[in-house]
Amino acid sequence: MATSVDSGDAKEGADLVVVDASLSDDSPAAGGNSSLSVTVRNVGASTAAATTVRYYRSDDATISSSDTKVGTAAVAALPASGSISQSFEVTAPVSFGAYYYGACVDPVRDETDTTNNCSTALRITVQDTAPAQPGDPDLVVASATVSDSSPSAGVRFALSVSVTNGGGGSSAATTLHYYRSADATITTSDAEVGTAELTEISASGSTNESVELTAPGAPGIYYYGACVDSVTSETDATNNCSTSVRITIREPDLVVVSPTMSDYGPAAGVPFAFTATARNDGTGTAPATTLRYYRSSDDTITTSDTQVGTKPVGGLASSGSSSQSVDLSAPAAPGIYYYGACVDAVADESDTTNNCSTSVEVTVQQMRQEGSQGEPDLKVTSVTVSDSGPAAGARFRLSATVTNDGDGAAGATTLRYYRSSDGTITDADTEVGNNAIVALADSGSAGKSVELTASATPGTYY
Repeated sequence: MATSVDSGDAKEGADLVVVDASLSDDSPAAGGNSSLSVTVRNVGASTAAATTVRYYRSDDATISSSDTKVGTAAVAALPASGSISQSFEVTAPVSFGAYYYGACVDPVRDETDTTNNCSTALRITVQDTAPAQPGDPDLVVASATVSDSSPSAGVRFALSVSVTNGGGGSSAATTLHYYRSADATITTSDAEVGTAELTEISASGSTNESVELTAPGAPGIYYYGACVDSVTSETDATNNCSTSVRITIREPDLVVVSPTMSDYGPAAGVPFAFTATARNDGTGTAPATTLRYYRSSDDTITTSDTQVGTKPVGGLASSGSSSQSVDLSAPAAPGIYYYGACVDAVADESDTTNNCSTSVEVTVQQMRQEGSQGEPDLKVTSVTVSDSGPAAGARFRLSATVTNDGDGAAGATTLRYYRSSDGTITDADTEVGNNAIVALADSGSAGKSVELTASATPGTYY
């Protein structure tokens, strides 16, 4: 049985993102204060080590670690799907005009994706402190937010914006357009996804608007925002589009783990039970599918092997699992056979190369003659681990059962536990523990276990 220690591969590493960025005041006076809030989330499958989130001011709508740093905050270790919210008081520049703020979280060891560690940009417009004078309007779209920044495909979410009149005169009625973009800059050439009709907005007035949208069906990263149509005599029509807010469409990823047999050495034609678990290791919900059981002549399970049974699997949320069993009969011909299971791929699955389990070896015995006597035959079966994906250095338990499948009693002996770099266990591998085994009568068995420490080096071990 393979034990995967948390590593930097696409399935088991940490993945930090900065989401839900917001400002308490997106049009402060020169030198005024505004609170910048963000959430750091671990969307990976493994715990992320403690790190630092850094706040930046930028001259453009893209936040990066090369922008002007204005503050930092510590981020504690985050488990998979864990998050922490942070806030920082920023002081607006003394020069009037538009500026952009955001945050980036420092990468951690073995992070699967370091290209998504920065938030989207938030635009502020530094206002003149002089009282507004009657004159022309100036419409600005700010504070784009979404109710869910990582929805599953096809799920509903809300996009909200604030439209402010920063000019000295009232604006005429106009139209607000909502857009979806493939990049972080919102323009009127992006895909329009909704509209809202706006009434007159007085000088220094504002209105909050929102629209309910459906997340795209294809997994990936998308950007949303809004632009307001310019009105007559508007002083500045270059600031009529908001900054973008990013959403990530979650993807399911089905795997099959923990294949076990009720009997690893059945006699020819004797019934036994085969159990396997379908698990969703992805970030999005997986729809209902089918788990298929196979018998193979080699130790690699594929869908081209001999199918021996099926079981339905209901929809699985992220990290959800479903254990299923099927009753089988041992082949009539004695020998070594391999069993495993594969789960049918679902729509938008992030990885369909890992949908089959490892194999389980079954040795079919010659049917014994009643009353016959013979020699012992010790076998190690039911090898399981308490955690197949522990963090580096974490403790886990390895269990096995020793069975005497022979026709005679077996004397006391020793069960030895090994760690291997491949899927074949031999006594040439690295011994990691042992247990004493008492004498076993014909058909007798003894269950044993040992507590082990996962390797400090991420990777896959057996």
